[in-house]
Amino acid sequence: MHGNEAEAERPREGPPRLDDVVHARGNQATFDDIRHVAEQKLHALGLSWDRDVEDILPIYDFLQVWRMVLSIMFRISFLSSKATKEQLRAALETTLSIYGMFRTILVQNASAGQSWMMVRSSKRWFDLMIKDGGTLKTPEDLLSLDVSCGKDRNSEPVPMFYITLCFIESTHSAGFVVYGDHSTYDAHSVLSLFAEDLTRALANPGIPLPPRPKYNLFANSYYNYRTSVPAQLSLENHVSHLQGIAERRSGIWPTQSFRSVNAPPERSADYLLLKGNITPGLSGITKHIKIDMTNNQYLTVHKIPHIIAIKAAVAIYNTQQTGHPYAFFLNLQMARSYPILDPQIGDRLPDIMDMPGATIEAPLNSLHLDPTKTLANLLNTMHADQLAQTAQAQYPVGKVAESLPPEDALCLQQEVFGRQAFNYNPVIKPDPNAPLQNIQFAGHANTSIMWWCGMVDAETVQMRITWNDEVLGQKDAEMAMDGFEKNLKWIIDGENWEKEVGECGK
Repeated sequence: MHGNEAEAERPREGPPRLDDVVHARGNQATFDDIRHVAEQKLHALGLSWDRDVEDILPIYDFLQVWRMVLSIMFRISFLSSKATKEQLRAALETTLSIYGMFRTILVQNASAGQSWMMVRSSKRWFDLMIKDGGTLKTPEDLLSLDVSCGKDRNSEPVPMFYITLCFIESTHSAGFVVYGDHSTYDAHSVLSLFAEDLTRALANPGIPLPPRPKYNLFANSYYNYRTSVPAQLSLENHVSHLQGIAERRSGIWPTQSFRSVNAPPERSADYLLLKGNITPGLSGITKHIKIDMTNNQYLTVHKIPHIIAIKAAVAIYNTQQTGHPYAFFLNLQMARSYPILDPQIGDRLPDIMDMPGATIEAPLNSLHLDPTKTLANLLNTMHADQLAQTAQAQYPVGKVAESLPPEDALCLQQEVFGRQAFNYNPVIKPDPNAPLQNIQFAGHANTSIMWWCGMVDAETVQMRITWNDEVLGQKDAEMAMDGFEKNLKWIIDGENWEKEVGECGK
């Protein structure tokens, strides 16, 4: 543990002041506006500014854009092996006490944009964010439980991360469902950090947990450096990458989005997840593909990561659907680094891998797959692009549209966003003997199709496809899975490296 972690975790005495709220930019009127909106929400919940507000943090650029154009709610369910509801509730309170980003309310105003209001731990707050869901018969009932509740939880304001706690008759133990705004956490925060700390709290009731690094180190750093020279250079590179995208719109796939089909609000991912109506698209399909990625000579010699071969298979499938040599998708990345800082500075700060909260980014991949180029050329080009985009993943993405020509900005906002996303993550192998099991992680941001992939082991690729049921169907997803598998096997076959990309699938 870094020596300054415990010091950084000590809560401030009293509410935040002007100097504590970086996006007020030293302007008293802006600070007062933020406080006014915050107090309206607090009053509705029986809370107060002076007693209950721990921090006000700026929501960073990518998450602000994501919140405006896509759905951002996820549904996550856990089952304990032997804890009662009372024991699990106590352990949740212990854990949430060191997870400030899981104790937040959205505050939005014209002068400062979107903010997280972090609420101090208290009985009143925990009563608001942890609901008693009664008794269920089986763990499967958790997966479809309607977690909507009283008036103050179905309209603003609501906790951005809230929990429904239930007792399960068949297992004689408790479980819970999180319905949470993805801006407050990422998969690492919940499935790794939170699950680990909650397991410790269950095993050691009444004992406080060691502190975690405070998220304000990330959020405030992002805001302070988003107008720096490195951030501006990253912005310019992304804008250059996307210029002319309107002329390449023939490569956009799927051809429809949730917004373009004018689906009713009750069919949105947010509402379906809230009500427990887990459609086939939200559940998705998963396949384990036996293929030796690790011992592939070309990948090894040329140092091509597995993710590039997998992404290339997805990109080629896009061209096979549209007949055009382009592919567009958001590339979700964990981006676990202090934003826009020299690594030598970041290395002196608390380990960001230990910090609960969202750091995700999603640079837009705009790929040109010339069918006359060799597969080797494509993979090397994609690898170079991936390295550049990863290095520049943190930037003021909200300024992209205003920096593009109007026709490109319109195409980006109305046609590209919401169509497709690619997410490569380590595969977490479940431990059947663990005292806490994650049994559901559902959500896909109203995106037409999402590719969730990773390596189970050296010889097994896991691909999970989720889709929007208003746009695609089960057969479309199964066809996409089959096409992906065929493309990946063609890519990995050592005899195809010098063949033209256009030969794939023929």
